[in-house]
Amino acid sequence: MGLIYGPKGVGKTTLIASFPNTLVNMTEQGRANLRIHQWPNWVEKRKHDRSYVLTYDEEMSFLESVAESGNSKFDRLAIDTADQLWQIAVDKLLEDHDIIDISGIPHGGGYPICEDHVKRLLNTIWGSGIGLWLVSHTTTKPRQSFVDETVLEETVPTMDKRIWAWIRQKVDFVFLYDRVGDDRVLVVRGKDRITASVGPQNCFLDHNGEEVYRILMPNDPTKGYETILAGFNNELPDYDREKERVAALKKQEVAKKLQQKIKS
Repeated sequence: MGLIYGPKGVGKTTLIASFPNTLVNMTEQGRANLRIHQWPNWVEKRKHDRSYVLTYDEEMSFLESVAESGNSKFDRLAIDTADQLWQIAVDKLLEDHDIIDISGIPHGGGYPICEDHVKRLLNTIWGSGIGLWLVSHTTTKPRQSFVDETVLEETVPTMDKRIWAWIRQKVDFVFLYDRVGDDRVLVVRGKDRITASVGPQNCFLDHNGEEVYRILMPNDPTKGYETILAGFNNELPDYDREKERVAALKKQEVAKKLQQKIKS
């Protein structure tokens, strides 16, 4: 089980859909031109009802059908986005209690109810034998330093903090899919206030056995699965160390040409 998060438009949906035998549960409307296995078909839904939104009962029914079918057709389910599950749960709360805002439940009582709704959805798949990947957007949140009163910005998935705390304990991988200049990179280990982690510590190592923090991804997200697999099998260098190595080689080459020019 894992979670991939990143900024809008980086290619998260296309990347996760590149995983073999993956069905994408589109909890919010995405791009209409994506050629992926997905449910529901938002284009068709919006043709008949322009205000269509996915309901809790629809989502639960779908997840139960996937869990019951086992891995007969799809080995993995990707929920894109997991962020939207919270809104789906809130909509159910408002309908069930005939209120217009979550604060309509006294003493903050609406929040644990919505939290329980989301957990029920995800627990339907967890333990079913279907591999589960979650997709999330990214945001930054303030975090105060333990050393002094400095407030730092931490990069984290965009989802309710209660659900994120629970999910983080259950997933094996948390990857940040991001851009660095013209490059697409996958952050697999967190540092510099970026949330990322790998479960097994003997994966995502370079040829020297050193930990890899981020890897270079192909510009075509449909080819991303093979790259992630290569990283998992310790076949890829660390993105930053490789950039430094290449830069040093170029610097040496420039110096060598300059020396040859001086001699001549």
